[in-house]
Amino acid sequence: MDNEYPLTPIQLGMLFNSVRFPHSGVEIEQIIMHLDEPVELEKFKLAWFQLTQNHDVLRSCFEWADINSPTQTVKSQVDVEYNIHDWAERLPESINNEFELFLKKDRLIDIDLSVAPLFRVNVFKKKNDEIICLWTFHHAILDGRSFAPLLNELFEIYHSLVNDINLVSTNPTPFKHFAQWMDQSKNNDAEKYWRELLSGINSPTSLSNILAPDEKQSTSAVLSEELKLSSALTNDLTQLADANNISTNVLIQAAWALLLHRYSGEDDIVYGNTRACRHASVPGSQDIIGVLINTVPVRVKVDLNKKLMPWLAEIREQHLSVREFEHTPLTRIQKWSELPAQTPLFESLVVYEGYTLNDRLRKQGGDWLNREFQYRGQTSFPLALIVYAGSELLLRLEYNGQRFSGAAIKNILLQLRAILLSMVEQPDCKVGEISYVDSNEKTHLLERYALTNNEPNITQCIHQRFEKIVAQYPDSTALIFEDQKMTYLELN
Repeated sequence: MDNEYPLTPIQLGMLFNSVRFPHSGVEIEQIIMHLDEPVELEKFKLAWFQLTQNHDVLRSCFEWADINSPTQTVKSQVDVEYNIHDWAERLPESINNEFELFLKKDRLIDIDLSVAPLFRVNVFKKKNDEIICLWTFHHAILDGRSFAPLLNELFEIYHSLVNDINLVSTNPTPFKHFAQWMDQSKNNDAEKYWRELLSGINSPTSLSNILAPDEKQSTSAVLSEELKLSSALTNDLTQLADANNISTNVLIQAAWALLLHRYSGEDDIVYGNTRACRHASVPGSQDIIGVLINTVPVRVKVDLNKKLMPWLAEIREQHLSVREFEHTPLTRIQKWSELPAQTPLFESLVVYEGYTLNDRLRKQGGDWLNREFQYRGQTSFPLALIVYAGSELLLRLEYNGQRFSGAAIKNILLQLRAILLSMVEQPDCKVGEISYVDSNEKTHLLERYALTNNEPNITQCIHQRFEKIVAQYPDSTALIFEDQKMTYLELN
């Protein structure tokens, strides 16, 4: 018998994004597996089928047309799309290039949300029976906490099939339990909490001052840049957090708030934060396979005269207080806010992950050391910072290529690193004393722009140069005196 139950609010949002932006890659997730070991493809296919039978969420599809309340239905059996591509005769360098092209095309192929399962598998056969496996699925069925347990189970099933071993079946808590809990749960204090937190906010924090791309560079694609922090800086950040009863996550969020303050000129900052939401819901929620995450707003008031540590403690306090209300649907929070209807609460997002998928799986040793895993997603927000913990913190910025230039995004990553370094170097400073440029970059800038005996090459008058700045940054703060501010446009 098929099983039917309501969609959760986050699933509804992801469904809406997919319907609104077809063939865009939004909400399409990809996991790439490089398996440097002989793989029996038919048994690997059977392992995928058995994995699908073990988890209701992998056999789910959605129904939303011509009904008031969209639902999800669990099918008793489904046919898994399993495609094999024989690339055994291709050169390694050719495989890498062609696979990247395949990934881009695959992302733009929509998943029919009305037909289960909401995923597909493509296997690329290389020499010596080694393979690349691409698992493409819709975000509305799985979140990041579900990836590693599912992949562990997949390879356990495959190993049992190859070696003719009987596996002891498990009975994980079905995602249905969480979806029904969400549908029935009511928190009478949620409205009061979110109204108070967002009181006075009537527009999203502006990202308009981040440099836009040239027309030649502009692309509608979601692009990304990464920066890995050194093990020394990562360790210093951990020690700073531990010594002050906060977390590295809080340091990252504080750095992002400072960065938004710098670019927007605003002291009252709002951005989004994706939370795991696996506390205090249904029994067994920590191990549920499905999508339990939720995105909620974070408000940070940047007081430049406040000492750094007390300011960080305030951010931590908000992070903890939100837990009781973290399941509140973003659409409902939006209605409770003072922003006009259809205006987003925020345009940037911060996600903190405790590990990369590859690190989590390879840590198990054995055959896992011959396997490499990579996750690729695509957010619907214009700008998203995803941070992966580990011995070297990895900062990843995903951005809308039509709104921001690659050069600006690279610079933001460098500024984030400089802010974090400044926190480590001067933990007793005021918030306004945090540096956005590290010492090496300062030296470089001073050398580059040092005064010389050469006559300056001036081709424009001062007022002409000023008007050019006004045209580029009309709404940016140009002057600050006590409690008064003037933009470049007002000053002009």
